[in-house]
Amino acid sequence: MFQIAWILGYILVSFPTDANEGRLHIHVYRHKRSNDCLAKIWLESNGSMSVEVVQPSLLTTKEEAALKSKIEENWDDIMDNLRRSLSGVKSEILKIK
Repeated sequence: MFQIAWILGYILVSFPTDANEGRLHIHVYRHKRSNDCLAKIWLESNGSMSVEVVQPSLLTTKEEAALKSKIEENWDDIMDNLRRSLSGVKSEILKIK
């Protein structure tokens, strides 16, 4: 598991096998509360930004909107960190407020 970023009390992670799915995405967990994945979020479509929360999501509509907004604002950094992690390059976990 690669920890990509911390946003609004959530941790965004990716798994090595995610690279085989074609579309880059992350999984959302509530930091320090649960081991259950709350949502899967697609980050791109055909190489362009396309932030989509996959249903079913255990996040509220408000939580989804807040996360989506923060991901869109920081998309370049998140994508760079995700790509580095999936290619085996160690990277710092982004801390986004």
